[in-house]
Amino acid sequence: FDYALTLSGAFAFKGSQLLLDGAVTGATTVGVNATTSFTTGSAGTINASGAFTQNGVGANYLGGNITADSLTFGQPVNLTGAVTMTTGGAVGDNILINNALNGAYDLTLVAGLGNVTLRNVGNIVDLNSIVVSSGAALNLLNAVEAGSFTATITGVATVRGITTAAAGSVSITATAGVSTYSRPIVVGTGGFTLNSSAGTVLISTASPITSAGIVSLTGATGISVGSNLTTADRTVNLVGATTLINDIAVTTGSGAVTFTGTVNGARNLVVNAGGQTEFTSTVGNSTPLSSLTLDGGASAKLGGSVTTVNALTLGDNVTLAANVTLATTNAPITVFGTVNGTTASTQTLGLTAGTGTITLAGALGGATRLGAMTVNSAGNLMAAAITATSLTQSAGTGTSTLDGAVNLTGNLAFTGRNLTINAGVTAGSTVAVVNTGVFTTGAAGDITATGAFTQSGSGGTNILAGDITTTNANVTLAGATQLAGPVAISTGAGAGNILFSNSLNGGQDLTLTGGTGNVSLNGAVGNMTPLGTIQINSAAVTNLANQVNAAAFTQSAGTGATTIRGINTTAAGGINVTATGISVFSRRLNVANGGAITLNATTGTLNLNANTPSVTASNTISLTGATVTIATAVNAGNNAITVTGDSLALTGSLNSGTANTTILTRAAGTAIDLGGAGSGSVLGISAAEVAKVTAGRLVVGSTANTGGISVTDSIALGSLNFSAITGTTINFATNGVLSGSLTTTDVVLTATGAITATGSTEDVVANTLTATAASIGTGASPLRTRVNNLSTNTSSLNGAQYLSQDSAVDALITAADINAGSNTVYLLGGKFVTATGCNILSSVEVRSGATLTGTGSVSGAVNILSGGIFFPGSSTSPYVGTISTGSVTMTSGSTFSTYMGSSNTCGAVSSSGVVALGGATLNITGVAAEVTTGNVFTLLTGTSLTGQFNGLAEAAIFSAGGKNFRINYTTTSVILTVVA
Repeated sequence: FDYALTLSGAFAFKGSQLLLDGAVTGATTVGVNATTSFTTGSAGTINASGAFTQNGVGANYLGGNITADSLTFGQPVNLTGAVTMTTGGAVGDNILINNALNGAYDLTLVAGLGNVTLRNVGNIVDLNSIVVSSGAALNLLNAVEAGSFTATITGVATVRGITTAAAGSVSITATAGVSTYSRPIVVGTGGFTLNSSAGTVLISTASPITSAGIVSLTGATGISVGSNLTTADRTVNLVGATTLINDIAVTTGSGAVTFTGTVNGARNLVVNAGGQTEFTSTVGNSTPLSSLTLDGGASAKLGGSVTTVNALTLGDNVTLAANVTLATTNAPITVFGTVNGTTASTQTLGLTAGTGTITLAGALGGATRLGAMTVNSAGNLMAAAITATSLTQSAGTGTSTLDGAVNLTGNLAFTGRNLTINAGVTAGSTVAVVNTGVFTTGAAGDITATGAFTQSGSGGTNILAGDITTTNANVTLAGATQLAGPVAISTGAGAGNILFSNSLNGGQDLTLTGGTGNVSLNGAVGNMTPLGTIQINSAAVTNLANQVNAAAFTQSAGTGATTIRGINTTAAGGINVTATGISVFSRRLNVANGGAITLNATTGTLNLNANTPSVTASNTISLTGATVTIATAVNAGNNAITVTGDSLALTGSLNSGTANTTILTRAAGTAIDLGGAGSGSVLGISAAEVAKVTAGRLVVGSTANTGGISVTDSIALGSLNFSAITGTTINFATNGVLSGSLTTTDVVLTATGAITATGSTEDVVANTLTATAASIGTGASPLRTRVNNLSTNTSSLNGAQYLSQDSAVDALITAADINAGSNTVYLLGGKFVTATGCNILSSVEVRSGATLTGTGSVSGAVNILSGGIFFPGSSTSPYVGTISTGSVTMTSGSTFSTYMGSSNTCGAVSSSGVVALGGATLNITGVAAEVTTGNVFTLLTGTSLTGQFNGLAEAAIFSAGGKNFRINYTTTSVILTVVA
């Protein structure tokens, strides 16, 4: 028909071919049954009030629009131009193309309230664009190939594959829901959009979506995804609760991926997005995913928790938009990128992996601090830097390793098996480690907390190489500890205890600073591997409950008592402890390899208890306390021992070998009572206590700090050399005597004040006595000695010396001389010998019972009183020699003794002053056999001579020793000549 047809009834065609080039209007129904073809030109439109049906075997070639109550094509439709097909607005006004639909033209389908059903669209020639509008359903029975596809329907859209042109798009809005089945969807740069405002979007398991543009899926009641979603650098948006019905991969190149709503389903989800991946809600909260992998390497934003059964892998940098927990069922959690919050210190992060490994490879909270971070369970945990308000791990079956710095404004709490800290931890509150395995800190794994540090846990042990610092808060380690590097533990300057409850080993240095808190080492220290140097910088009470084995042990301050139950050191640092009080119990103090021992109880008691086996050093030992109690053996080898205190109880022993043992007063001005009991400001040292000392020399007192020294009892020195030194006086009481060996003991008395004596027996018995003082003795109470060698010096204040020597022993003046300065040395008893080079550098007065002899010199005048003896010459055979003196004055009753030796030698005096004989008695003690007639002896020579010997006038002849002697007095000399 070349012209328009206007009908008032039905149009029915049955034949071979039908061609309409003109419009058909007014028909009620249209039926076409062509065996060859049905063709409409562009003007061959059809407008019918009833149904349009094509049911012949011939193909359809359409160029004109068709409007009818319903449209049905039973045979292939080929578009020869743009076509619009429209049906009525009633339910059932459907459009059905039940065969192929081809042709490179636009197709518009408007179905009112009817369904649209299409089969094999574009299977030979792609359509240009397809636009569908329906108040009912859309059913694509086969794949669609077209330039683009757009559908807006109120029913359910069922899609079985769509392929568009390169610039094409697919947009389906179906109120009741959209489902894709069976075949892939391939969309151009225009993108792919499915939107159901009241239903569900379903992407079936065999319907992967590949789009050069965006992919947008919106389902009001949910989205079910069973196939992969792929774009070319464009975004993928899923708006609605998403359920995975198959393992899927979302791949976007550089595009972003957004899941707006929950994501669930026991399937694997892989998102490979070069742009941001965002989950606005929880993932796997009702049905955990099998696994989740984000590996685009860009960024991810989590708006809720993520739960999987198997591995959870985040390869992107993650931002938390809400409090988030990442959870698996005994499977690994791996975060390769950083994790940050959106608001500082707000978004929390929880990790639950059961026995799975948690790997946090990127910094957490480095850009925006996280809120609380919790690890609810893990096998192993490996984490880089963490910045959060707090970090809590409540369970762990393997090893948790913190390889990056941890910075917390709150606390760190760990409960699990093993914890390793390889970088610094800073906590604004407490740090608590409850480990059943090993707690390890690396050399850079220092812990700094404002609150307490606590390590506990059944069977837990510690390997430490990092420092631990708190702010006036406790540090407690309950498990056995091994040092793997130098470690410093400090609780600050204030209160805060340091407690090691178990053993402590490792050949490394340990520094402890307890401030005003206590330091307690309750387990064995170094029992398996001795420590290096242990340094306690400060503490209140220090308690060493077991033996300590270390290279050295030092405590530089302690405001309370220090209790030591044994220390053994191996290096030169030895033992050095300073505290208000020190007690040593149970086990020995032993220092090897040149180490010294110093124990300084600054204001309290130093107590070396009787149950302490010994105190032994290979260097010096210094013991100090207000009260010093030594009830054990103290042995320094051949090194000095120094004891300083205001009160001393020595029931043990002090052994310094060939070196000195020194006992000093602590408080300035404290006196020393040798032989008495101390009290108040007096340090008592009993004879029994002196007997406990073995030393090269026992030194008592000092000029700088000691008050007067009194000898109030007989002090048996044996062969012990002894020195008493004071800044004031030394006094020998009535029964006071220093009694040593005449053959070995050396006694030194040093006082800036006087040395006085009140007894009537010897004050000093020794081989050698050296005394230095302001003055020595008095005329009524001289210093009484029984010594072989003697040196005294009072020249600093030109003090007088009153000396009395036991008559049975000669006192040989040593090379150190006797010196009273400008004053006089008074000899009140005994024999005093000045050998050659051993001199008296002052004047001498020899009183009754005393003898001055020798071949040395007297710088000052010599006065021999009645009963005194002047006996020049050697005190040993051949008893001859000359003593040089100042002036010599002898009195009646005094005696001048001399021995006549061979070769005209005798005991003689060479005076640089006047010699006054004063009627003294001449006593020739012996004559050598060689003496013969004609020998001449000069007894005394001076600048002038006065007086004569008693009973011997000028030229008098007398006999002595079997020889006859003539005496002559010249103006300067006394001469004896042997006559027949």
